[in-house]
Amino acid sequence: LSIQTALEEKADLICTSEPNKGKCKERAWFADEDGDAAISVRNHRMGISGKGKGRGFVWVKMGGNVVYACYLSPNVPEERVDQFLEDLRHDIRRNGGRNIVLTGNFNGRSGVWGDRVEDRRGEKILEWVALCGLVIQNAGNEPTCIRPNGNSVVDMTFTTGDIANKLEEWRVLEEATLSDHKAIAFDIKEEEEEPRMEAEERWRFKGRKEEQMLDKVGEEEEWLKAQDADRVVERIRGICREIAPGVRRQNDRKEVYWWNGQIAEMRKECVKRRRDWSRKKARSNMKEQETIAARERYKEGRRALKKMIAKEKRKKWKELIDELEEDPWGGAYTIVVKRIRLAGAEKLDKEVEENVTRQLFPQQEPVRWGQYTNDGMTQVTKEELQEVIGKMKMGKAPGPDGLTTEIWKAIMKRYPEILVNMYNKLLAEGRFPDPWKEAKLVLLRKPGKEGMQPECFRPICLLDTAEGATMVVYADDVCLMCVAKEEEELKRMVDESLAEVGRWMQGAGLELALQKSEAILVKGRRVWQGSQFRAANMAIEIKNEAKYLGVWLDGSLCYRRHILEAGKKAEKITNALVKLMPNVGGPGMAKRRTIATAAQSAMLYGAEVWAPALEHESYRKILGSVQRRLLLRVVAAYRTVAEEVVQVLAGVPPVDLLAKERRSRYIQVTKIIYLAFTCL
Repeated sequence: LSIQTALEEKADLICTSEPNKGKCKERAWFADEDGDAAISVRNHRMGISGKGKGRGFVWVKMGGNVVYACYLSPNVPEERVDQFLEDLRHDIRRNGGRNIVLTGNFNGRSGVWGDRVEDRRGEKILEWVALCGLVIQNAGNEPTCIRPNGNSVVDMTFTTGDIANKLEEWRVLEEATLSDHKAIAFDIKEEEEEPRMEAEERWRFKGRKEEQMLDKVGEEEEWLKAQDADRVVERIRGICREIAPGVRRQNDRKEVYWWNGQIAEMRKECVKRRRDWSRKKARSNMKEQETIAARERYKEGRRALKKMIAKEKRKKWKELIDELEEDPWGGAYTIVVKRIRLAGAEKLDKEVEENVTRQLFPQQEPVRWGQYTNDGMTQVTKEELQEVIGKMKMGKAPGPDGLTTEIWKAIMKRYPEILVNMYNKLLAEGRFPDPWKEAKLVLLRKPGKEGMQPECFRPICLLDTAEGATMVVYADDVCLMCVAKEEEELKRMVDESLAEVGRWMQGAGLELALQKSEAILVKGRRVWQGSQFRAANMAIEIKNEAKYLGVWLDGSLCYRRHILEAGKKAEKITNALVKLMPNVGGPGMAKRRTIATAAQSAMLYGAEVWAPALEHESYRKILGSVQRRLLLRVVAAYRTVAEEVVQVLAGVPPVDLLAKERRSRYIQVTKIIYLAFTCL
């Protein structure tokens, strides 16, 4: 209910104590080290310029303010309370001690923030507040926690003095939360207006909309055939605008999927009963029986609300599961996959974004290319273009022009001459359109990186889809392999090769990132005396294991680390996918088998390389146990059914045979390609 309440209050942030552990894994949720406090960013227009966490607290920096969510359990000893307050004080100082907002459940009581009782923890918190120079923002004496044995004010809001006057309309909300604690809302007044959310131009048409788009393209087919790439792309964008406006980015301000009018009415009734109980409990002349009866009515209303929410959740989830028979990649699949994917791109503060971009993409002198001649260059044929565009993956995010792969594939299928003429004109002119030299930059946070430094982000440049048809390969990694029998000879070869690579890259205007380079020594049982290589006066440490192109390599090439990691990843995906395949009801076996391929594909990534390692029985068991748990749901079998039985029933070979099949197919294709080139 907290998300629904935030929607109704138009909240930009949710600060919560004891959050749902599953929610904390979703995008724009930030939790502390113990998972006891969390912050959810509901307004993605607000850029994040910093974040951090400790035991019992987590913070994000947005718009110049640092907002903390805290939780201090009532059951911890005094030493833990002292340590928590000291850690929090030091963290506030590290953040400059200004523009700080602290929220949370401290489980301390004092009349200073409106409670009728005072205790030892409340006194400690008061001393700590004075030491940190904070201002208590709790207003009035409205209880924030209501329990049968009494009411209390244990949820506090503090600010530093410099922004004390900016915090306005602090209030305790009456909406039911299905918790003993009430929700608290307040506004922070900002001088700058919130930036207006501009429509993002991005189109992906299906069915009738796609036909409308193709009909409009057909009306202008002859004109489009005679135009260059710039005009063709711009006109197709114009046609898409006529059919549908730009897609506005979501702010997560939407009702939870199970919300309906009946639940809203039941929540109002629950609030009404809670107020009645609170009033009767506060009156000294009220009979105890009436107070108890009011409490029971409130508890009954809350139980009914919980049951109704649970019922609606089950009902909606069943509807989504039933839809899988028609579309295995539908809404239910999208929901569970969100739980296992890495968090999406977070909205960064403009200053941080510019700093990261500036360092990741330093300004350089433009390359001056020589005169282009296309003597003897054959034109692009329709068959070649159909093959290239046919290989483009569907469902990918578009570049700056907003035209998705689906649109270009539809046009290529219906009006191929438009695109054939467009690319042949570019080839004849030797021109690469200026708009295709631009990219949409998305900064994805690297796993395990918490800071705001450039090395904490992985830049993804989304190019226009039409531009992608002109590229076959783009190399951004350098892999240097040296083979030698003696240690000294190997060191010499590596040093000379690194120097030669460095000279070539410098001449091409590039730079080798030696600080990010890794070395691994495939030596079998030999003893190696050295611990590093050197290049340009920089040491490259030799590691026992290294991850390259998604595969973990080790010195003996036994691939144990990779198989363990593949098993963990497949286990995580399996745990999410089994929710789509209940033993009773749900999609049929064919659709279940299709859904299961998502986990098997992750498990078998790079099997062309590491498949021989599955000759070891222990490695086969690691992946086989994961495959068995997945196939149990495919065939809707009981948990004691043997691995071989579920494989036969599901019609899926053992994972080691699937890996060997991939490797065998790869070797055959490689041989065919090699023979084709040697015969030229």
